[in-house]
Amino acid sequence: MKKSTPVIIALALMMVLASCKTPSENPASSSGNKPEGSDSVVTTVPGGDSTTTPSTPEPDYLQFAVTEGDFGDLFRDEGKWEGERSVKDQIMSVTNSASDEKAVTWAGVCAGKSFEYETKLRVNSFAGSCVNILLDTETNLLSASVYADKITVNNGGSSADIAFAAGSDWHIYRFSVTDNKAKLWIDGELKGEFTLPENKSGGLLSFSGKSADGSALSYDVNYVKLKTTDESWQRPEARMTEVTSWTYEENFDGDTIPAGWAKENAGVEGEASVKDGCFVLSTSNKGEYIWSIRNDPRITKCNSYVYELKLKADFCAAGNSRVSIFNFMGNGWRIHSQFKETSVNMQVSVAAGKGWITGPLEANDGNFHTVRYEVKITDAGAECRVFLDGVYSYSCDMNDNNSPALLKVLVASTEDGDPITAYIDYIKVAVLG
Repeated sequence: MKKSTPVIIALALMMVLASCKTPSENPASSSGNKPEGSDSVVTTVPGGDSTTTPSTPEPDYLQFAVTEGDFGDLFRDEGKWEGERSVKDQIMSVTNSASDEKAVTWAGVCAGKSFEYETKLRVNSFAGSCVNILLDTETNLLSASVYADKITVNNGGSSADIAFAAGSDWHIYRFSVTDNKAKLWIDGELKGEFTLPENKSGGLLSFSGKSADGSALSYDVNYVKLKTTDESWQRPEARMTEVTSWTYEENFDGDTIPAGWAKENAGVEGEASVKDGCFVLSTSNKGEYIWSIRNDPRITKCNSYVYELKLKADFCAAGNSRVSIFNFMGNGWRIHSQFKETSVNMQVSVAAGKGWITGPLEANDGNFHTVRYEVKITDAGAECRVFLDGVYSYSCDMNDNNSPALLKVLVASTEDGDPITAYIDYIKVAVLG
């Protein structure tokens, strides 16, 4: 079950609230307030020597303003900053005079096991306390507390101190994480290495702090940057839903067309058969040759389902022929899709003029291809995620639907005497809700 944002915040912040202790301040001069890069030339590790190293390439960050907007591919939902703050000239400012923790958060982070995270932060007044930097990536928890004279990090579940005089300067804090191993760079210098604890919550980015002496804790954030470097990581919408059992599954293993499938009265004539484990539909007539299955208890109206087909086609020589794929199972919404020579298209938004979304696929290569539609219907509308050969292609809304539940496929020729043939290896449906 997906946790609500307040629950996520409460769980994640519990690990950093107890870390703030009264430090001594050691202010230094200001370094300005414009976004900067953080090339590392000299690396300094506590307890080790300083060595000159080649300049580190600037990471290909996704960069985000501290106002509104979205975090693009790294976030599962459209989101925004939450929490009491003010924003001026691309500086997010937070103050807190209370002894209770105050957090500014962005929920829904999912950067995977390996990532680069960078923020430019200035603490104007520590109020006898610290500013907590937290990044929960759905897999690991990055937690660091910035004091006037040190950085305290969560090192595998216990606290570890890294000497650093933050003072009231602007500083660039960069965390490079590979699996659960983290390196902390401050203003281009490597300050320490530590291990991230595991974390299984819903993902969160936050800054937080409280007053320990009754004065106002005050800090500014100029920017945050986040980039996944996890090769196995996928955007949330690009993750296929796990299906443990299929509600309807037809593999066309017999010698005859399965019971329930029938030719529609509309459209042109053609030929249909089951051959070599495929449902074969073909027509040489200009128009649509249509087959469907309805009145099957396994094919029912629902709000969430996965619809998957494996097929190939011999397209018309003249071009622009198609295999059309329909599913009328959604409550109020339907799939209307086209399997064409170089793309798989989805019709969207009847009210907006029946536009089409296109996903590239070289379907005219003589090979079988898998087309998968994952549908979720809510009070706000319907969303369909389309996967081609197991890879996420696009998301879109759907056309309205008031018809009974049925599945329909057709082949459409563009010229008389110019045949198109579709070979359907299987059709599967999983009702999820």
